[in-house]
Amino acid sequence: MTDLRAFLQQAPVLEFRGLVHRICISVYRHGTLSMRGAWTRGARYNIRNYFGALYTSLELETARAEMRRYFTIPPDCGFVSAVASVHLSRIVDLTNPKSIRHLGLRRMDLAGSSYAVCQEFGLRAWESGLEGLLVPSAGVRGARNLVLFLDNQHPRWSMHLRSVTPAPTLPQTHVK
Repeated sequence: MTDLRAFLQQAPVLEFRGLVHRICISVYRHGTLSMRGAWTRGARYNIRNYFGALYTSLELETARAEMRRYFTIPPDCGFVSAVASVHLSRIVDLTNPKSIRHLGLRRMDLAGSSYAVCQEFGLRAWESGLEGLLVPSAGVRGARNLVLFLDNQHPRWSMHLRSVTPAPTLPQTHVK
């Protein structure tokens, strides 16, 4: 595998402007745009207690599928669905299959059960000052998620919470 730090230094840096979705347990409805959970537990693209990340999806159904992966039994308190408008000026797209193959990786290295490669990508992106990574969804084949590094805000960066509404129970389905 290629040096990820070198790859990120040479990768095209893109701008992102659009809506993102998150599904959260309803007790966190007042902190839907917080990295606290990822900070304290670690997750696919961030290392526990080292740096945080805010995990979002470009489509509501993708956010629902991602959350279904973590809850085999829904919590008694239910879920909320949050929508935010985001404008980022420094992201790297990891969803291009040709770029991933060039690194000697497969989609499953970014969407499988092991987080090692993803956390390395996240660490190198965070260290490089990137605001986020556009990544393949582990819950829906072909769908994309946007991982935000809120510590790395640049001057044109913005995020505004549009809505937080009760979300229906997430029915269990198989990963596509």
